[in-house]
Amino acid sequence: MLMASSALRARVVREAQFDWGVTYLPYYDEFIAEPKNSIIGGASLWVMRRPGASVAEYQGVAAFFSYLGQAATDAKWHMMTGYVPLTLAGYEAAKAQGYYEANPGADLAILQLARPNPTENTRGLRLGNLPEIRVVVYEEVEKALQGQQTAEQAMANVVRRGNAILREFEAIYK
Repeated sequence: MLMASSALRARVVREAQFDWGVTYLPYYDEFIAEPKNSIIGGASLWVMRRPGASVAEYQGVAAFFSYLGQAATDAKWHMMTGYVPLTLAGYEAAKAQGYYEANPGADLAILQLARPNPTENTRGLRLGNLPEIRVVVYEEVEKALQGQQTAEQAMANVVRRGNAILREFEAIYK
């Protein structure tokens, strides 16, 4: 079993020399009645103010973001990479092209993110050094799945290691 980003799908399609499939993240029905949406965690593009930047440079950035947000561009990028589309229009464009019928499971991440009734714990987050903390979560969950530690130990290690990473972030941006 492999738990990974939807972005890995394109590589698996291209390189895997074995049968494989995808499914929703598991949940325990003794704790919750139905599964909730998962939290999106992908990379993002940021535009920072820069002393001396011209209006033309910012207009270029705006034009680039506008290009990325076009349905055709978004759908193509999504279909080529496996990343979740940026817009509903991108998803609909991929769907209209028959992408999900031809590629079963390619829409699973979208469907999982779009489950109704998000809770306070599933509506998203802003977290300093999230990429580093995500690696910690992967490492500790992997150890638990391999029987090297209990789930409780994994979560305690995530908290301990994650808090250390957050303290580093806090020290930098205080």
